[in-house]
Amino acid sequence: MGIKASFGGGIVAAVMAATALSSTVCADAQTTELKYDWGVCDTLAMYNVGPGITYSKLVYHDKPLIIWLVEVDLTNQYNSVEQAPSRMAVPDTKRWTVPTFQTELSKPGHNVCVAWNHDFFSYDDGIAIGLNIHNGQPNYTKFSRSTLAFDDKKHAEVFRANISPYIVIGDERAYIDFFNRAAVSYRGSCVLYNMFNASTLTEAGRYIALQPIDKWAVNRPEGTRCRVTAISDEPIQTSADTYVLYLRNEKLHALDNAAVGDIATVYQTFDAPLWGVIPENIMEGFHGYVSIVHDGVLHKGEYDDFENGSGYPNGRSYELSSRTMAGINKEGNRLYVAVNEAGSGKSEAINCIEMAAFLVEHGANDVVNFDSGGSAAISLDGEMLNYPMRGGSIRPVADAMLAVSTAPEDDVAASIGFTNRRRRMPMLGATPLGVMAYNMYGDIVSKDVTKDCSFECVPAELGYVDADGVLHASDNAVSGKIVATYNASGKTLTAEMPVFLAQIDDVKPAKSTLLIDKYRRQILGLRGVCGGINIDVDPSAFEWTASPEGVVEIDDKGYVTGKANGTTTITGRYNGLEVNVEVTVEIPESDIDITRFDDGTVFGMKYASTLIKNFSAVTTDLPEGWDRGVSLTFDLKSNRNPLVTFNPGTSIRLYSLPNSLTLTMNDRDNIVKEIKMDFVDAEGTRFNLTNAVVSGQQDYVFKFEESDGTEMLTPRYPLTFEKMYFTMVKKNVTGARLDLRSITANYPGMGAADDITTDARDGGAMVVRRQGDNIAIELEGANVGMSKVRVSTISGAIALSADADFSSGTAGVYAPALAPGIYLVTVYSDALARPLTAKLIVR
Repeated sequence: MGIKASFGGGIVAAVMAATALSSTVCADAQTTELKYDWGVCDTLAMYNVGPGITYSKLVYHDKPLIIWLVEVDLTNQYNSVEQAPSRMAVPDTKRWTVPTFQTELSKPGHNVCVAWNHDFFSYDDGIAIGLNIHNGQPNYTKFSRSTLAFDDKKHAEVFRANISPYIVIGDERAYIDFFNRAAVSYRGSCVLYNMFNASTLTEAGRYIALQPIDKWAVNRPEGTRCRVTAISDEPIQTSADTYVLYLRNEKLHALDNAAVGDIATVYQTFDAPLWGVIPENIMEGFHGYVSIVHDGVLHKGEYDDFENGSGYPNGRSYELSSRTMAGINKEGNRLYVAVNEAGSGKSEAINCIEMAAFLVEHGANDVVNFDSGGSAAISLDGEMLNYPMRGGSIRPVADAMLAVSTAPEDDVAASIGFTNRRRRMPMLGATPLGVMAYNMYGDIVSKDVTKDCSFECVPAELGYVDADGVLHASDNAVSGKIVATYNASGKTLTAEMPVFLAQIDDVKPAKSTLLIDKYRRQILGLRGVCGGINIDVDPSAFEWTASPEGVVEIDDKGYVTGKANGTTTITGRYNGLEVNVEVTVEIPESDIDITRFDDGTVFGMKYASTLIKNFSAVTTDLPEGWDRGVSLTFDLKSNRNPLVTFNPGTSIRLYSLPNSLTLTMNDRDNIVKEIKMDFVDAEGTRFNLTNAVVSGQQDYVFKFEESDGTEMLTPRYPLTFEKMYFTMVKKNVTGARLDLRSITANYPGMGAADDITTDARDGGAMVVRRQGDNIAIELEGANVGMSKVRVSTISGAIALSADADFSSGTAGVYAPALAPGIYLVTVYSDALARPLTAKLIVR
């Protein structure tokens, strides 16, 4: 549907209305409708990051898509929205990154809460391409496709008009062509060098030094008065309180009657607007390239006239990219800024129409486009949140938009708030809570006081909150609230979060049968259906027993470990709900041969009669050190089908949970090119493993791993061996010799009953914590180099996997899309005797 309504409550109202809204996919690249369809939205975070500044992180799993949305209440007296050129200098060819804008421009009484990239820019000239205004002063050019402007009362408007500035001294007038200069090109015959000037002035012409008397503003009817302090044909340089007007060419004599001591008035006025309303006394202005939505609808003549041509046949409004866009509500007292990610592989690119529809849904009435692609960025706490598009490196930009707290410094907690405004969660779920502390102005004084809070569920039927601040929901489909209480400086602070427990149906084990050993501790994963979506169910809510006893150990969190060989039924009970899992424990005492090749059939060896001739097999004359096996002699013929198949006739079920198979082979004449083995896992999925043959090598290891290189998931066991194939070289070899000893199943941690899972709270061998959009992992006393990291849910599903370098003992894994929940982080490395696992709570 075309979205035209404005939800007056902004972000909060839009999230509350999310279940009632239905957006339509923008499938046609040339659609003229304001719409999108990204599927179901999961709000990972929603909290204030400063006075009247609300931050949200949203994930749409169906598309998939990650979006950061910030809403600024412009009526709050302790915030401001500011445009900032890089280094506060024009030009600047080096440019700052967006996180640098935030850290460099923050100071007491001026804390940059959020920073975004803004305008398109010229690399060589070091300037943004459009009209941009900070503190009432334009940066460089007068050109503007649209301007998002904020007046001295922070009222916002969007309009299209070019600025026509001029200076009056006595009865003479000169129109200003540019403000400051570009790094390479030198444009204009009348240039006003203001507070941003970064150039040393050297050009021939006339220079008039100006000392501002009034505060600067754009579109102030009475202009800004300045006193003329010097006039010279030699260059005059700017300073903190000295601005310079430069005249040359046809305007060299435009102000010949000016004298030192005169009052000059600078009028930074606009031509008549093509559309929109131009406010007076503009203090901050942002070039919108281009306007996408005006008065709540797609802006005809603007969104459809955006660099249309060969590079963008339908215009850049339909370019799929990572992007930054901003909007304001109809009243002009709320700002909305959104950034999407499209560089990590975890979030897809979108076009301007989709993003504009999203902003309109959240309250915007006018929406303008900022720079996109590799420039798109949002920074919070001095860290870039989105993964950069086009290369993965953070791109320095010419200017930024800043959401600033102007409140006085104050570190006294005056209120607390949850990191999410409201939660809809399934019954029997385990959801980490997050609580922050704020001062009297709305600035954060502590980002996490969760463990210092006490919690009450109202009504009690909602469930309970444990010592880690994790809400364990009950089996009642009820609504209520969670009340957090925090004691600070002798004051008792409270916060409430509405909670809605949704009905969950069809609770059952993620796996009805399970094969384990003594090496791996396995979670008894449970799944249910909530609103048509499969979700994790908290196994710690159940009381677990095993019959017969003695085969396994089960803890109160739902983890099971093998204790003795055998089969047992594990039963979980919660009120009237019961689930059952049949668990078989197989504990190998040594590595196990699945074949010795000396069975008389050579493991069912088959080959084309045109490939191998004069075949013979003996169990003598084996390589040195071999106690068993077979030695094959034959004539190899070059063949278009050089395949030898080993088919044992029946599938071989591998005992327990081997982590690999080893084929021991001696290829005396280098006649085998590649080895492939076929398997089937417990879920019926067929897969194969291959190894290239290396001259002189005897042991070929086939590791059982997931596609990401991490250890195979326990529910995929037992594995079944099906066949093995040799691809022979294409050449003639008379009297070729090939020795085959065995295929052996290899088992880790023989007989070990050690607990491999350590809780990060208990100071185990591995500590994990959330750090922005990264997972920080520290291996205490371990230097294992490059390793595999797997993050899985409590039901055992893989959430993400990545390579990480632990050469320094620590590493970070980028994980922007993790929903609040409890996860297991596991590190796999050949340098570790066994994988290390720790619990991660994402609030």
